[in-house]
Amino acid sequence: MYLDKIFATKPVGFNEFKQAINSLLEFSAASELSKNATLANGYFGIKSARGGKKLPPDIFLTK
Repeated sequence: MYLDKIFATKPVGFNEFKQAINSLLEFSAASELSKNATLANGYFGIKSARGGKKLPPDIFLTK
C-alpha cells in the first residue's frame, strides 16, 4: 500500500490502517460535500435552511 506516501507517518498495525483509510474517506467526502450544498445538507441531515447555514465553515474544504 502507498499510504506511507500520503500520510506523515506510516501505518503499522491494523487499527492504524483502518484510521488511515477512514481519514482518506472523510477527506474525499468533505471534498465532495464542499462542491455540492444539496449533497452536504443530505449528508448532515439538516432539514431547515437556517440550520444548514449554521454548519461551521471549516467543515468544508476550500479550493
